[in-house]
Amino acid sequence: MRNRLRWSLFLGFSSWFLLAEEPEIRTLVFQVEHRFERKRNRDYMQLRLALPVTEPGRQLIRAIRFDPEPDRQKHEKGKRVAEWKWKDYARTKTIRVEVAADLIPPTHPQDPDELPGLTPAQIRTYLKSEPFVESDAEEIQRLAAEIPESDDLEEWIQLIADKVVSHLRYDGFNPQDLGALEAVKTQKGDCTEYADLFTALCRAKGLPARSRLCFLTRSVDTPLHSVSEVYLPGKGWRVVDPLWGEITGRKQTQLLNRYLFLSTSRNDTDMFGSFADRAMQKFGTEVTETVESTLRVRERKPDGSIQTHESTY
Repeated sequence: MRNRLRWSLFLGFSSWFLLAEEPEIRTLVFQVEHRFERKRNRDYMQLRLALPVTEPGRQLIRAIRFDPEPDRQKHEKGKRVAEWKWKDYARTKTIRVEVAADLIPPTHPQDPDELPGLTPAQIRTYLKSEPFVESDAEEIQRLAAEIPESDDLEEWIQLIADKVVSHLRYDGFNPQDLGALEAVKTQKGDCTEYADLFTALCRAKGLPARSRLCFLTRSVDTPLHSVSEVYLPGKGWRVVDPLWGEITGRKQTQLLNRYLFLSTSRNDTDMFGSFADRAMQKFGTEVTETVESTLRVRERKPDGSIQTHESTY
């Protein structure tokens, strides 16, 4: 009873929060519902969800609510992951997460005092080759060598994004990650391959970069989306969405304010090595599971109405 009351109070807060007005900032509430089903129930499982965190100049997380509460959270600077332990014999489990957030346009100038500086160790991390971002592979090095360098970093970023678009063909959403090297070889992929290839090409050119997972506020086939970020001295992390550039034909300096960024990394041990908003670890061989997830996005429109977008994935 107490949990239901707290959940109702949070929903009330969320509805009120959507009425706030801030210029150039989108105020949204993200409701994520994961429905898990086990075919067999003898084994122990851990379920982990990737969560967003506040990032200066990018997004402000006002509140996060869970139903039920997680058994454990890893919540430190720049990272938040929640974990539920499936120890009972129930065949089904539903986990709901609601996030109230301000989204700041990715092209909005950042305050120099808030820019996240990179340590030498971080720079090495964002320049190295890793699974799915094979920047030292011969094929990727050869493709990177075809991209001219520019003293104008914004122009250079666009040239790298253009190379990704010219080399790849969008092949529809694929739940299986292929990575940058496989994308170069097959010349096709979905948003993850577009992002990974851009990240790998940046690293091959000596630009610190990383692939990011996010939710889209509006979706065609899935709300999950992958983009890249490249670090620019004095400007911080710059969002790049190569697939969006191909679909719309617009420059990377014209990105729309439509991303809620999750705080996990490309090969994240906290997510059992996966690049996803949800991950499961099974202890035993007799459990098979199915998952259906729904994302609902509520936003206050200029006429004062609350509009809801829903995607199941």
